[in-house]
Amino acid sequence: MATYEQVHADITHIQTMLEEQKKNLPEGHNMTSATANQAAGVLQMLRNLTGLNHEQSMQMQRLVLAGPWTGQQKGEFADVLTSHHSTGALSSSPRRQLVESFSAYLTLEDVQKLSDPQHSLLAKIQVLADRCVSVGIVRPLEKSWKPIMAAGIAAGMTMQTHERLHT
Repeated sequence: MATYEQVHADITHIQTMLEEQKKNLPEGHNMTSATANQAAGVLQMLRNLTGLNHEQSMQMQRLVLAGPWTGQQKGEFADVLTSHHSTGALSSSPRRQLVESFSAYLTLEDVQKLSDPQHSLLAKIQVLADRCVSVGIVRPLEKSWKPIMAAGIAAGMTMQTHERLHT
């Protein structure tokens, strides 16, 4: 059974290799097949990973979410890592998750949606909820909602008093 350190190193090497290949291949070359093959291997490594503590799980999520994967592949990776939490597979995982800061997890696309006056408050809250799940925050403590919402507000999320939740 591979350790966290081994899997982290292997995934780092795979991602670096894919990024280097992409840089060195002729323009227009499609990396879809190579990336899909490597993604299948990474997915299996993540499924086989056991005994992670909460911090290791978050670090692993940050690693794969920063990689050269498609949105769907990143979602699959996050789902596997999140399933460790929901099934209790993480040996020292707390029942509830404390979030002290959340802004760093927001992508440029998230910030654009949060600051767009055309999106409803419900759609903006959904952006925050989706980002929570994608980074493995699936059971936040009640006091964790404050920094999550503060990150949305700092990104431009507003609601006028006359707005409705679903408009």
